[in-house]
Order: sequence, then structure tokens, then C-alpha cells
Amino acid sequence: MTKNLYIDVKLNSSFLVVGTIKNCEKFVKKNISKLQSSIGQAKNIHFLLIESDSEDNTVGILNKLTKEINNFRYISLGSLINKFPLRTDRIAFCRNKYVKEINKNDKYKNIDYIIVADFDDVNNHLNKTSFESCWERNDWDMCSANQLGPYYDMFALRHNEWMPYDYKIQYKILKKKKPRYKRHLHDILYSKVKTIPTVNEWIEVESSFGGLAIYKKKCFYKNEYVGLYNNGEEICEHVPFNQKLRNNGLKLFINPRLINAKHTEHTEPASFWKLLRRKIKKILYTYSKDE
Repeated sequence: MTKNLYIDVKLNSSFLVVGTIKNCEKFVKKNISKLQSSIGQAKNIHFLLIESDSEDNTVGILNKLTKEINNFRYISLGSLINKFPLRTDRIAFCRNKYVKEINKNDKYKNIDYIIVADFDDVNNHLNKTSFESCWERNDWDMCSANQLGPYYDMFALRHNEWMPYDYKIQYKILKKKKPRYKRHLHDILYSKVKTIPTVNEWIEVESSFGGLAIYKKKCFYKNEYVGLYNNGEEICEHVPFNQKLRNNGLKLFINPRLINAKHTEHTEPASFWKLLRRKIKKILYTYSKDE
């Protein structure tokens, strides 16, 4: 096993875990516990969750957690769906709330690392060993997660060779050019999905997420999430945020050993393709109705 050469840096650092949350009453407490145990020993750990549009008891659970966990906060923004009907625009608005807190709130002035996490149970396989693998080197400004099954987050991914485009926009363009061709999604998306072995070298990217990403705090200075292109089309909100970092010379990676999910019904190859196709068809159908 590779030695964590910079583990002392991690042990003496302060972490802030942030994320957006909606209808996660079944998972949020378990996910918080998993993140706490995976981070392990650190100078201190803070949590800040941004909630909106929940129809279950998510807010009630969050309120209880503020009394049970030190340095745990949440901000509820109520119902945003009418003001921001497009999902990526709504999520970007919520994420910018924690960006503002990171930059303006004195509670977070001594934070060293920001962990951006999903709270829909995707991080169920995260552990201390995978988390600490990020400190085998110190030449990164962001490193994001990998999965034991196929790498799934192609929407947030940008890589000059692997995924150089927004596949949803690319699909719409190709569909207009060749409406009868049936393999557009295979050519631009399915053929690009792959499994990243944990022994691989880190992959430098323009953007990635995968349900978990660790950033140095400076990444949030004068930066923001954007959920729409200038023409009003949806874009994954992580992409503009990450690409601004890249434009400023910062280093972003997928860490193959930062495993946050294993083989589940969503990542087993047969089911993965079925679920992915179903999800994409639903998204594209919604897009076509909006036009």
C-alpha cells in the first residue's frame, strides 16, 4: 500500500463538509456518520448543508442533527422550484449559498479543505483508507471520487480526450443533424463510460465530481456555480465552477483510490446501462418538450 506521505497535513487540517439536500430523511444521518468516520482524525470538522424543496422530514432531521453534532449547521431555503424550475439552475443557487458562507462567515475563516458531498447515499462505500489516499501527494487543488463499478458522473466530467463535451448538448445537435440515426448516445456517451482501476495513476481533468470532491479552500474565493448556459440550456453546475479553477492554473484530479461507491444496482454493468439509458431518455424527453 502506498504510504500517505502528507498525512500530517491532513491530521492538522480543518474540514468543512458542504452539500445540497432534498428529500434525504432516510440517508442524511447515516451519510454524516460515514463522512465523519472516513475523515477520521483532523483538527476539526464542520458541516454546512443547504436544503430546499423537501417534501419529507428532511428539515426535522437536520434540526435534530444541529443539537447532536458539534459544528453542524444547515440553511433551509424553502421552496425554490417555482423561482428556479430548471434543476441545475436551482442547485447552483443552493450551492452558491455555501460559497457565500465559506467566504463571509467567520466560523469558516480557518478552514483548510472543503468537502463537497452528495447526501443521497452515493458515498456509502467511503472509508478512512480511501479518504486518506488523497494525501499521498500534495500537488492537487481538487481531487474527486471514483467508483468500483463504471464511473458514472459523465455529466460533471470534462477531459480533453475522455469527455471533452457536454453529452446532452452534443446529443441534441446530432439528433437534429441525423434524426434517424439510432446510435448517437452510444457514440458520444455509452462508449465513453469505463471503470477506473484503483491502481491507476490520478487522472487530471477539467472538471469532475462523482458524488464527492475535496477542494482546498482557495478554490472558493471569487468563484461561483452556474447552472445554465447563456442561452438558457442546463449545464452541470460543477463544470463552470471547476473550469474557472483550471483557467486560473489550478490542478484538478480524479483519485482512483478515493472510492465512494462499490458495485450496486446502479453500477453493475447490466443494470447500469439500463438505468442510465432510462434516465437519459427521460431527461432528453423533458428537454424536447421544453423547446
